[in-house]
Amino acid sequence: MPVSQHYADSGRFVQVVEQGDVWVAKVRELFQNGIRVKEIAMRMNADIKTVKKHLEVKEHGIEEPDLSNFLCKREEHREKWLQIVKDNPDKGRLVLRRLAKYSAIWLCKNDREWWEQNSPAPQQALSSSPVNWEERDKEILEVVKQTVRRIFSSEEKPQRISLRLIRTWSGIKGFV
Repeated sequence: MPVSQHYADSGRFVQVVEQGDVWVAKVRELFQNGIRVKEIAMRMNADIKTVKKHLEVKEHGIEEPDLSNFLCKREEHREKWLQIVKDNPDKGRLVLRRLAKYSAIWLCKNDREWWEQNSPAPQQALSSSPVNWEERDKEILEVVKQTVRRIFSSEEKPQRISLRLIRTWSGIKGFV
């Protein structure tokens, strides 16, 4: 029988803290008899995650007792991934994942260690033109000062000076 916490006065069920040995044994017996995890959860009046936790199914990436199906899928996705890597030796992980999206996702979720070993090393993006931020800040500051002077000396109706107005008058994009 599960150990649970109750409201002291009402006796209402609040939360199961631990499942009993008999319950866990019954769940494992049903699983070994080929019953699906969802069906076991319904029969045992439990959440699917609780059943999976006690079966340790999540660790192995297998959601049903059909291990041969899992192994076939794994082999199929591995072969497809190796072929994509072989056909595109100059491509990085991101491009390869786009080319074999379903297989990459499946392998990352169910066979991560193998996927890491059989994928190209992550590439570091190299900037083709490093930005001198101090110099860029000085250039933008000078443009902003000139724009503000133009706004002040304008013969138009007076306007509140805001970032948006400065951006509009100066043509600078992207600065805050």
